[in-house]
This record gives sequence, structure tokens and C-alpha cells, in this order.
Amino acid sequence: MEKDFLKHFKQHGKTLNGQPATWKQLAEYFNIVNERRARTLGERANGMPTPPEGFRIVRGSFTSTGGVSYSFKEEPEPVDYESVFKNLVKVIPTITVDQTPKDTTEVINISDVHIGMSTKGGIYDLHWNLKELYARLDTIIAHTSQTNIILNMLGDYADGERNRTASNSHYLQQNLSDAEIFEEGLRAMIYLIDGLVLKSSGTIHVNWLSNSNHPTVVDKNIGTALKLITELRYPNVTVSIYDAAFQIIDILGKPVIFTHGKDRKFMHRGLPRLLPDAHINRLHTLLDYNNIKRAYLLRGDLHQFHHIQYTRITDIMTPSLCPPSGWVSVNFMSHYTGGYVRLDQDLNARHYEFTTT
Repeated sequence: MEKDFLKHFKQHGKTLNGQPATWKQLAEYFNIVNERRARTLGERANGMPTPPEGFRIVRGSFTSTGGVSYSFKEEPEPVDYESVFKNLVKVIPTITVDQTPKDTTEVINISDVHIGMSTKGGIYDLHWNLKELYARLDTIIAHTSQTNIILNMLGDYADGERNRTASNSHYLQQNLSDAEIFEEGLRAMIYLIDGLVLKSSGTIHVNWLSNSNHPTVVDKNIGTALKLITELRYPNVTVSIYDAAFQIIDILGKPVIFTHGKDRKFMHRGLPRLLPDAHINRLHTLLDYNNIKRAYLLRGDLHQFHHIQYTRITDIMTPSLCPPSGWVSVNFMSHYTGGYVRLDQDLNARHYEFTTT
């Protein structure tokens, strides 16, 4: 009976015998005509409808008869980053390497890893998956000398979030879920640092740029988790996270403008490959504000390499670690297969290109 149902619902909510119940179970128990009628009675008792599982209320309005109508929107299950991180920490051993440190430092630059980017494999759509990623990380590790290491990650580490770029203006075809992008991205960075620790005879410092145009908060969460892990796992590894669009940092005693080239909010077009006077002047203003005469510009974004000298600025563009997506390859006729950059003690750049399957 409806009166008995309403009395029970107001006292005990959507339960039977102290256990959660469905609208169908409540309708059958109280002899309500159907589960839809039970839901309607329950919503009236609450004063607000109960959204279907996986949805949330986004809008309410009055109907012509004086009733209230509600609109629902699908709400994807949020990524539980903390749970994923805790599960990873449980199995992390402490790695120590007993070697005599050297005075030289090697600077490794990677950018645009685009973890989760979907490619099918073909003449214009080269393979990109976790197997190919780890093969490229192995190459970086193998070519590293026993020195102090600075590892710069220049943005777009994750391909995106919820199949969208940060500006929500571009759909991304991805082969990993948000949770998988976070977990696999973190595991890959741990793998890279593990290998560098075993090759390095000194310290390792990671400069992690979390502000770029493809990910939203995913890159920052990966960097934050990585920083927390290194505090527990490695005695000689440190991580700095930079979330500004342009950040001046010190690398080997030289001022470096650290940027992806686009940020997640304002710079949708970003820095062009060849900098015109307007962009040079804007960067000069940044240097003047910080009382810096000359600086290096270290950036990614355009999936290309160059090393160009401008007035007061040495521009080093780090290419993408990944190959281009099929869309980029066809529309921009890009046959570049991916690579990274190493800088020597004087911050001179050397470009390494990968072969791909």
C-alpha cells in the first residue's frame, strides 16, 4: 500500500530489513503497481528525484501543471587516483646504487609522450602502444652515461582526459581509459627512473611540466604521485613540478624558460615553430621582468626538433617521444617517427630519432 510505503520510506529510506533495496523490490514488497510508481513516490517524499545510476541532476524546471521536471546527465565514474597510487606504493622496493658520483651532468628532454593515444598501424598511422613506449624508454636508458642526470618532461605526457583535450575543443581517439592512462603513465615513469638510477652514478632531478594543452589534471596527478614515490623509493632522486605556462628555472647554472608551448587554458594557438618579432618581444619582456640578459627557451608541443639562436634567446624545441597520430600524419604530411633531445654541459642540443614498427 502506498501509505505504508511512504511511512517506511520517510523513516528508513530506500531499504528493506536494513539492507539497500531497488525500486522494483520496494514496489513488490508494498504491493505498489510498478517500480516507476515507487520511484515517483520516493522522489516526492525526498523533494528531489534520485538520479539513475551513473547520472546526476543538472537542471530543474516547473511544468505547465505546476510540477517539477528534472534533467539528468551521465556522470562518468571519477578516477580514484589515491587508490591506484596506494596499490603501486605497496609493491615498490627501495633501490640503492653504491657508486662514486661524477661531476658531469647529462640533460635528457622528453615531450609529448601522449600515453593513451590510439593508432592503428599503417603507412600514415604508425604503431603507438605501451610495448613501443617501453622500447623507446629502454633506448633512452641504454644511451645514458654514468653521470648526474636532469630529466625534463615538457608536457602532453598523457594524451588527454575523457577523450578530450584540455580546452574540450578537440575529440581524441584513445585506447586507454583515464584510470589506465594515469596508472600506465606512472608505471612508465617509474620504469624510466629505475633504469636511469641503475645507470647514474650521481643524482637525478626531474623537472615535470604539468601545464600543457592535451591533459587537464592527469599530468599533474602523475607528477605528484611520482614525487611522492621518489621520496620513499630513491635516496638520490628529486622531482620539481611546474604548473605555470612559462617558468624560468635553472639548469646547469643557466636560466631556462621552461614551457610546453601551449597551456591548458589560454594559449590555444601557442608558440609557432619560427618565432616572429611579436613573440620574441613577449619573451624579452619576461626576461626583463626577471632581470635576465639571455636565456634558453626549452619547449615541446609541435612534435619537431630544432635548435635556433634568436636575439637573447636560444630556442630548443624537443620533438614528440611518440609518432604522430594518423590524423596529424595525413593532414600535416608528417612522417617523423618520434624522438628526444640530450643537452651537454653547455646546453648544446643533440637530437635522437626513433625507428618504429
